[in-house]
Amino acid sequence: MNVIIIDDERIALNYLERQLSTFPNVSIVGAFMNPLLAIDAVKSQRPDAVFLDIDLPEMNGMELAERLLEISPSLQVIFVTAYNQFAVHAFEISAVDYIMKPYEAGRLQKTIQRINERLNLHIVDETLVESILKVRVMRQLMLEPAGGSAKPLNWRTVKAMELFLYLLQHRGLLVRKSTIIDQLWPTHDTDKAYSLLYSAVYQIRKTLADYHEHFQIVNQSEGYMLTLHQVWLDADHWQKQLDDLAELDEGSIASHESVMTEYTGDYLQTYDYLWAEGERERLLGKWLLLAHRIGHWYRENGNHEKALTIYSEICHRYPTVEDAHYNVMKIYAALGKQTAVVQQYEQLCSIMTEELDVSPSGYIREWFDSYMHLS
Repeated sequence: MNVIIIDDERIALNYLERQLSTFPNVSIVGAFMNPLLAIDAVKSQRPDAVFLDIDLPEMNGMELAERLLEISPSLQVIFVTAYNQFAVHAFEISAVDYIMKPYEAGRLQKTIQRINERLNLHIVDETLVESILKVRVMRQLMLEPAGGSAKPLNWRTVKAMELFLYLLQHRGLLVRKSTIIDQLWPTHDTDKAYSLLYSAVYQIRKTLADYHEHFQIVNQSEGYMLTLHQVWLDADHWQKQLDDLAELDEGSIASHESVMTEYTGDYLQTYDYLWAEGERERLLGKWLLLAHRIGHWYRENGNHEKALTIYSEICHRYPTVEDAHYNVMKIYAALGKQTAVVQQYEQLCSIMTEELDVSPSGYIREWFDSYMHLS
């Protein structure tokens, strides 16, 4: 295996280099005191493993490990340090080992064995890598490889999943670390929050190891950017279908209904993320506008049965959308079904009272009173 060593103390660097040289299967391709030079070496040498200290100039060793993994996701990370307070976070991000200074020569034997085991597990048959990965975020996060079935991921922590979804929502954009912390860890002190952030990024890479060719988390300046490669995202696909619809007429009504039906659930519906509400409401608003447009078209063209089906679907999915109930009542009224009008109105009153603790809007109450008076 090819190994790089990083330590800002010359004596410690030389000692580790001598010890690793005693293993016949270890080839040291670089030893650096400057972490920036080590980054360049990982880019050019593509080592199998890196041994690094925590306390380094220019940047923290945890952050350095993170940047190195951006360059080489399969890189095996081993921390060699005098600071034991980082051990928990190191293992949370699946570091191979955490060696405390000072250490005896025999301590490295176990580490080398662990690296060998991990490298054997990371051998991947490139012919099995699928070209397109489907990612579903309507309702909940599911990944579906080409030729496979959709399935959820097993996340080590809920915050790692939330961070991934947050970066996915802002894909292709640089998101400042301070902004991420404000959203995900607003109550933690700065040092703790940054430590949790780095751990979460490691956990994302670990969880997405089988899909690393599709996702790249890049650390740029003071933020992160998630880029996608050969990824089909259901929310983007649905919106593109919506944008590509022709003007609504007899020839395109079927396409409009098809797009309406393909809206299988709200954006990240099963997750209670405040930061996702804006995107959820935006996409829902587009669906409601489409559904109302279809229902109106059927009404205008005298197809009350189809219009009733469309408006009833809106009421079923989103019971507090008053206009859908209002249109159902007007259709029943046009069909001479007074009992159905009354039942729909009472249902709306019950929903608005129970869900929002309000009465139906004034224009609906006025219409209903006028209808009952004339009837």
